[in-house]
Amino acid sequence: MKFKNRRQYTAEQFAQDITAVLPFVLLDLQELGVMTTCANCGKPFDGASFAVRGRKLADGETEVEIVAICIICGSQAAMHPNDWAHVSESSGLYPGEHEWATLVQAFRSLAVIACMKAHGGLIYSTSDTP
Repeated sequence: MKFKNRRQYTAEQFAQDITAVLPFVLLDLQELGVMTTCANCGKPFDGASFAVRGRKLADGETEVEIVAICIICGSQAAMHPNDWAHVSESSGLYPGEHEWATLVQAFRSLAVIACMKAHGGLIYSTSDTP
């Protein structure tokens, strides 16, 4: 199912939404060969952090890139996004603006499934539950 991207859905909102669920779907993405290498040094990604950068394309759309950054590269204060030499399909996600809403919805669904697998199902909490 495709979801239409609302015009008021900004790149900043998309980046916040996608990075909030990204840790939950990371293993599934890595099985597909995505988010497996650091965008800065090219070494295997250790799950440390993600960097987000956006840019306007020639056709007026905004592209947001979400890339994997390892512990060592993430701790380097002098790391500059334009120096990322190892940005590739294995180091990140590169959706166009028209794909944002669909990708966020898909990741939310995958995150729910990942939580169910990890916890043996969904647990609902009520005030009368010890």
